[in-house]
Amino acid sequence: MELIVSIEYQTSGIVLSRNDHREADRMYSVFTRNHGRRELLARGSRKIRAKVAPHLESFAELDLLVVIGRRGEILAGAERGETFTGITGCFVSCILAQRSLNLVNLATDRGQKDAELYDEIVRWMRFLNNMGEISPLRADLLFSAFALKLLALLGWGPHFSNCIVCKNRVEPGSGLMHVQKGGLVCRSCHESDQQNWLAALSINDDELKLLRFAISKNYEDCMKLRLDSIIVSKCARIAQSFFNSHIPLKNPIALLSDFG
Repeated sequence: MELIVSIEYQTSGIVLSRNDHREADRMYSVFTRNHGRRELLARGSRKIRAKVAPHLESFAELDLLVVIGRRGEILAGAERGETFTGITGCFVSCILAQRSLNLVNLATDRGQKDAELYDEIVRWMRFLNNMGEISPLRADLLFSAFALKLLALLGWGPHFSNCIVCKNRVEPGSGLMHVQKGGLVCRSCHESDQQNWLAALSINDDELKLLRFAISKNYEDCMKLRLDSIIVSKCARIAQSFFNSHIPLKNPIALLSDFG
């Protein structure tokens, strides 16, 4: 008789996405503090009386019990830790939370451990929980800030201070932006090899300042800025282009300000 050995572990995590599986199960993508992104099967979670399902259907930090079996990882238990009920009561917060968690799901590999990223996600969810209603334009700025911080934590730049070639600081009015190559290039490096930098885009000082602010400051600081719609929209599209250059999206995420 074959001996079946299972291993279990406990960790905290946040649900990124969920998909129906077979007749009564669901597969959850969860970013955990200690084990990175995991794909967890919750057996029977689609049944009306399923005990674990209610804990997994709302924005919350969860305490999870996972069993590693021969065919994958099974979610054996889940309890809510910190809940973010304020998100569900605010339309813009809910949209931002859904979109940002989707970005994390797309950008991270299964088993990719990153406690710093986990802490950033929790910090972001806490902010959204208390944010309240805001304009679509400010929502675009906040979403861009999260996306840029996510890219930076994953080691994909972007570099908004120094030239990605000579490493010298780019002075005001002297830089261009190359999304595919990861950030700013100074005019000197650009002019010395123009063929290699054909895709570099012009960027003005105000746009560059906002990008630097978004990636380096906390979300609360972004709430205090006086916004210019043209500058925010340009920066949001740059942030979106940076993300798409690393993680191509089947359906690019529209800016909320596009809908007024």
